[in-house]
Amino acid sequence: MELLIIGNWKLNPKKSLEAINTFKAIKKALQKDSKTVVCVPTLYIPELSKLISNHISIGAQDAFETELGAHTGKVSALLLKQYKVSHCLIGHSEMRASGDTDEIVSHKLRSVLKQGIIPVLCVGEKERTEEHWYLHVVKEQILKAFDGLSPNEIKKVVIAYEPIWAIGKDAIRSSTPSECEEMTIFIRRVIADMVGEKIAHTIKVIYGGSVDKTNAQSFMDIQGVTGLLIGRASLSPKDFTGIINNAYDTLKEKNKQYANTQKNQRKTKVKK
Repeated sequence: MELLIIGNWKLNPKKSLEAINTFKAIKKALQKDSKTVVCVPTLYIPELSKLISNHISIGAQDAFETELGAHTGKVSALLLKQYKVSHCLIGHSEMRASGDTDEIVSHKLRSVLKQGIIPVLCVGEKERTEEHWYLHVVKEQILKAFDGLSPNEIKKVVIAYEPIWAIGKDAIRSSTPSECEEMTIFIRRVIADMVGEKIAHTIKVIYGGSVDKTNAQSFMDIQGVTGLLIGRASLSPKDFTGIINNAYDTLKEKNKQYANTQKNQRKTKVKK
């Protein structure tokens, strides 16, 4: 399993020098085999793109759906591409709250794919009720975003599940690993119905919802979760790299255990 851990700085930090120093500190503290993406404010992308490496890359927090034209204040995937942006958040809950409809999200997704940037499609419900309507909400977000895309295009997309009710200062409560697991299974089922089990099994599904150093590993332990989308904690080099390095240490241990199990099974077959 290849992990994908993304930091989202949102509208932070205050000055470019602080952004540079934070990025450098994260880069320095990462283990050699760890990888991460940091989605930063657009203004910081040109400078921070000079610091990327095999272990850390730059992501954008949004991209306008049209490449060029009379669109004051917008930044398109075409412009982001020249700064080696690797990933781009699409349909983040804060962008949806400010007016991004499912149709707009779909257009943005296509514009990002066209430029060879990996879209991180954010989906999630505003509330969770006993009637399970939240499953319909997330399903519709995925279906409308992927409408008209080929299986080859869909498999390039990362899906980030972010339950809105568990995010930020207005959060009702934290999401539980079991709730995350339920939605991860459901998301893969929706993908399987669209393009088959193979793509549904390989597509990256990551979790984002008030993730910090105290709960990150509990979400990473969920089968089917292949990464995290981290907000506030990604601005702390110590906390962020601690989460990343711990996730990779756990993955290495799991791979080691799996290899030993396979080895023992082969020995047992030989003896028989």
